[in-house]
Amino acid sequence: MHTKPGTEIRFTGFPDQNHPVGCSAAEISKHNMDLSYTLEEMMKRYRYAEAEDDFLGELQMSFVCFVVGQVYDSFEHWKRLIHLLCSCDDALVARHTFFSKFITVLHFQLNHVPRDLFVDIVSRTNFLTTTLQVFFSNLECSDAPIALVEKGKKFAAHLTKKFKWSFQGDPDDYAPVVVET
Repeated sequence: MHTKPGTEIRFTGFPDQNHPVGCSAAEISKHNMDLSYTLEEMMKRYRYAEAEDDFLGELQMSFVCFVVGQVYDSFEHWKRLIHLLCSCDDALVARHTFFSKFITVLHFQLNHVPRDLFVDIVSRTNFLTTTLQVFFSNLECSDAPIALVEKGKKFAAHLTKKFKWSFQGDPDDYAPVVVET
């Protein structure tokens, strides 16, 4: 199935790069691990006063278009937004109210999906567990207000109880890799 030009959903685009122009190699690495800069750049694309609510609205819109309308592009956009938010570190402190709202939004979204919706049928992996594991790890190690950290812990416990997902340990992507020469 192909979308007719002009009828596609026009979500906010992601920046072309995750770092400012002219960064050193170390800064590029930092910005690729902590996507707070990318989040700030995307926030600039909304009306200034309501940027955070607009961002969460787009997160909800993409989710609804996927679940109700079965629009795969919306699912992919939702996944990218979730990955972006879960990969922020510095922004957890600077935008702690926003991230508290994000946890609430995600909580209600996940209450409307079956347990196996996010499992890749080929690799048998779940992108959401890995992404949220990074988020909860970032949250625990951050200087974010204790209320946000506690809300994150409660959300993780809820997901563990409801979906039987485990967020203990490091994701497999973070494990050491042995390279034989």
